[in-house]
Amino acid sequence: MTGFASPGQAGPERASRLGYLDWARGLAVLLMINTHAFSAWTVAEDRGTRLFGLARLFGGYPAPLFLFLAGLSAALVAERERARGREDGEVRRRGLRRALTVLGYAFLFRVGMFASGGFGRAADLLRVDVLNCIAVSLMLVALALGIPSPRGRLGATLGLAAAIALLAPAGAGDHADLQVLVSLGLAQAQAGRGEDAIATVQRAGRADP
Repeated sequence: MTGFASPGQAGPERASRLGYLDWARGLAVLLMINTHAFSAWTVAEDRGTRLFGLARLFGGYPAPLFLFLAGLSAALVAERERARGREDGEVRRRGLRRALTVLGYAFLFRVGMFASGGFGRAADLLRVDVLNCIAVSLMLVALALGIPSPRGRLGATLGLAAAIALLAPAGAGDHADLQVLVSLGLAQAQAGRGEDAIATVQRAGRADP
């Protein structure tokens, strides 16, 4: 069963996908496009309207949704690889490799923005964004999912979930960017406090160092 998949598109490749995850990813992309489009194209006199306020409200959901789906997908992939007979170390290595790939794309995007004049200073290359958060969170999740015993994996993910509750308030301090990045990475393991962490990211982004 593949969620919302169409019956007319059956096949080995199609059957291996979960339709509801693809729909959720698509929804997150649409909300992200909506957020950036409204923010870029709305004139100043219309920014105080209710419609613009609703657009800003819905604009807060794509980032935590992407984080949640990344963590969920990582867990599903890890269990599928175990079912295929892969060792725990290999599951961990493959998870870390995927996380490093995402981190590479994040920095590549930042370099492109800097080269095109989108950033005014080189320090903006290290600015926290959702791709960086997803990458770091996937690294931590990969380490947790590489634990051999199911109880160990459960304990590690619960520990990460508890850590985000302790680290998120610290994100408003002088080293907000680094602390928020770590906090969001920890939050991804359980996705229980993602909204608090996203709010901290927004506060940190508005702070002028």
